[in-house]
Amino acid sequence: MSATQPACACGTCAQCSGAAARPTVADPLIYSHRAIKARMLGRIGSVEIDGVRPLDRLSTRDSDDPAIALIDAFAGS
Repeated sequence: MSATQPACACGTCAQCSGAAARPTVADPLIYSHRAIKARMLGRIGSVEIDGVRPLDRLSTRDSDDPAIALIDAFAGS
């Protein structure tokens, strides 16, 4: 290893960039699949389109319901 090259090439640690390490990109407690799905299910009845709440009558939260399965898939993407 020469004196001109850093120990690694990640560009995020103090050895590479000469600065403090960068914070993580996303908090896993906020951006986990379970947290995203729970937020989406909690807001499902409050979505408004042109002053109408089309999902207000959707009362099920069963995972085998097709609408909830779609929310589950979207939370994982």
